[in-house]
Amino acid sequence: MVVLHYRSPYLQRILSTNKKKNDGTLLHIKLPNFHPKLFIKYIYGGKLFLKEFDTSDIIKLLDSASKLCFQSNRLGFLSLSDPNIKPSNKSEYSIAKESKNEIDSKIITYQHAELISKWVDKLNISDKLISLYKFKLLFRASRDRYSRDVFHVVCDNQPRTVAIVKVKDSNEILGGYNPLEWNCYENFVTTEDSFIFSFSNDRIDNHILSRVIKEHRATFNSCQYGPSFGVSDLEIWSLYGGNCCKKSSYENPIRDTEGQFVVEDFEVFQILRE
Repeated sequence: MVVLHYRSPYLQRILSTNKKKNDGTLLHIKLPNFHPKLFIKYIYGGKLFLKEFDTSDIIKLLDSASKLCFQSNRLGFLSLSDPNIKPSNKSEYSIAKESKNEIDSKIITYQHAELISKWVDKLNISDKLISLYKFKLLFRASRDRYSRDVFHVVCDNQPRTVAIVKVKDSNEILGGYNPLEWNCYENFVTTEDSFIFSFSNDRIDNHILSRVIKEHRATFNSCQYGPSFGVSDLEIWSLYGGNCCKKSSYENPIRDTEGQFVVEDFEVFQILRE
């Protein structure tokens, strides 16, 4: 069920409104006119090879993809049965290839991602980018639910992640980089490579970077928290304190205030070297 919720907002709505009240089990749900290979191979497997389909099936497949409202909004055209058929750049199903200068984010731009990549490599803003990184979207609160539990289901055991927070009723963007993995082991984790940061608007030059100085308390893992950097340097969805930034284990405070804030949206990306 978690997979279905994550892959398709259409199925998320159906599943959420068709639970039995007594034991939480699901009622039988009939989904007519959906291509069976699409449902099994793409939703659960995450990959689909179009060479397995003829032209008429591809059209049906795209129709099913549109109805299911896939979160990724794209299918990769790996191979077509007819070499003369090429995917259009103006597909009504919004199936397109992501360019190198784009990032699947509702909060940050490619310029933010490029600067964060420099910080990962411990470069200055004026330095030339050494490594090319892909920001793979793992989690978006407005899409996948504002939930610690869903965050841990999707993001645990994934190394090299960046958490990005849009503060409600503000132009603030907060974030942190964890080179290791999130989990529920209830412990502090040691690393010298983590950092937290903030942007006060869409301009990347208006930022604060804060690297870890107490490496033995770089991040904190717990199912009672979302991403937690230091001792409350940046805490998201804490069961005990909500969302806060209080300087402790990192160089600089990344907000002007230590008061609580409300999350408007929240995204987690895995950084992959291209």
